[in-house]
Amino acid sequence: MIEIMIVIAISILLAGIAIPIMTNAMNSYRQNAAVAAASGAISATRFQAIMRGYPYEIIFTSSTMSYQVYNEPSGATCPPTFSALGTAIPLPAAGNITITQSSATYTFNANGTVYGAVSTTSPCPNSAIPTLQIKNAVRSNTITVTGVGNVQTASP
Repeated sequence: MIEIMIVIAISILLAGIAIPIMTNAMNSYRQNAAVAAASGAISATRFQAIMRGYPYEIIFTSSTMSYQVYNEPSGATCPPTFSALGTAIPLPAAGNITITQSSATYTFNANGTVYGAVSTTSPCPNSAIPTLQIKNAVRSNTITVTGVGNVQTASP
């Protein structure tokens, strides 16, 4: 009976150590999935702008943990007239993953260059390229896009 009690005590001790480690590992994998999905969506939107030859826009929204892709087949007009392509696509949000800012907009020209949201006032100035920060309880990742559309991720 004493041997069974010792085995049970050791099992409880090992489970107490393993459960937090496994939880952190799963949250880290979920974080990686969300960052990879966001980075891939940005790159795919840039590719579409280059391939189709007209501006595309992608907007990430934190309240819905999703992104929406828009295009402007008529070319750059002022103010822009982007049209939604399909519906919003959810990002993996399991493990309390969040986007820190309320929204982030990337607008791609037909040549692949990128800028932030387009102002609707003439002469349609462009805002600076935003950074996208995705975080959870374990860590935070920042996605940056250079002016020529290169996507980079960093963990502070």
